[in-house]
Amino acid sequence: MIASLPKSGSAFATSLVWRAIVVLALGLAVLAICHFTPPPVALAEAGVVMHLPDTAAGLKGKTEDASEAEKTVLPHDTQIVKKIYSHGPGEELHCEIVLSGSDRRSIHRPEACLRGQGWTIINGGTLPVKLNDGTTMNVMRLIIDRPVQDASGRKHTLRSLYLYWFASKTLLTPLHSERLFRTYYDLLFASKTHRWAYIIVSAPVLRGFSPGGLNEDQTLDLMKRFIAEAAPQFQRVDTQK
Repeated sequence: MIASLPKSGSAFATSLVWRAIVVLALGLAVLAICHFTPPPVALAEAGVVMHLPDTAAGLKGKTEDASEAEKTVLPHDTQIVKKIYSHGPGEELHCEIVLSGSDRRSIHRPEACLRGQGWTIINGGTLPVKLNDGTTMNVMRLIIDRPVQDASGRKHTLRSLYLYWFASKTLLTPLHSERLFRTYYDLLFASKTHRWAYIIVSAPVLRGFSPGGLNEDQTLDLMKRFIAEAAPQFQRVDTQK
């Protein structure tokens, strides 16, 4: 005669059965959702054109190529345009647009990259910028420092201001967290995808480094004037949709 399972063994067997039922039910639910949910509708346009103005805020731009690191790390269908703008040795800023392709890894959290490049983030927060088209948008402002060495070997601390924001065809946000939330919310509940662009405007604070170099407040003012003039030229965002 085969001995019956003890009570504890019977409870264990019952637990396995219920787990199998739950797994099966979840699998069927996923299949049903996949079957009845329409495929996401990709937006036909990005929220930017991949062309930076030749001049803005009295600064003249010079085109730069994407770095080898950008070409290596970012997905192959990522588009990048960048220019360095200057007016004399004391006024200089950089502008870059990174436009994602089919791979979402094109856009990532900026703070992680800055730390990886040796920058220390001193402060950060959103900043409103009034554009020349009459609208106002918020950008993220980071104050960052990095040690540098001059020709004689003396060490100095270089301060830089780093402004960035994200743009899709229908949204503008300075927050990486909001970009992620809207990406997945619209994908799940509106069957809509966003093609995000990541826009960067950065400038070193050159007071004490170059003749006629601007201090921090002057540098920030220059950057705001640049964004006010340049952003309406490359952004095509319709926030009313």
